[in-house]
Amino acid sequence: MAIVGNESTQQIWASLYQTSFTALVAQLQRITGDRQQALDIAQRSILKIFELRTEELELIRDRRAFLFQIACNLARDDIRHRIVRERSVSALQQLATISEPSVEQNVLVAEQIERLRTAIAQLPEQARKVLVMARYQQQSHKEIGSALGIAPKTVENHLARALRILAERLYEKD
Repeated sequence: MAIVGNESTQQIWASLYQTSFTALVAQLQRITGDRQQALDIAQRSILKIFELRTEELELIRDRRAFLFQIACNLARDDIRHRIVRERSVSALQQLATISEPSVEQNVLVAEQIERLRTAIAQLPEQARKVLVMARYQQQSHKEIGSALGIAPKTVENHLARALRILAERLYEKD
């Protein structure tokens, strides 16, 4: 789609974002159940669009649908990340409530630890490095990014990927 008049591609998208903002936030709030999270995702969606090259943006026929699809994808990603975190916290809480583990519980825990070790070892190298630095060495995203020569947002993406893969492998049915 050609650019109309003297407006830049980003101005066209910014204008669309402004006119669609209320409907976009309402849709995201229905998905997430949280207005603040919906506002955050709406802002991230336009930033994600602005990360695309102008040539790519000019090829999009239905800009409003594209904006809503980007936002809905971000909302689903956030929900998946929240589920993984909740499962991890739940598993840790269950382990913390065990007072004196039985032999059977010790065997189960040892098996789970071995599954975790195996799953971590099978992670893509960069995701594994980020996971170890974030969770075991307690480094911030900025520190990890600096050490690995990547942006903090990329660190966040690698960490989310690692946690998603681990959750899939650890919670899959045998």
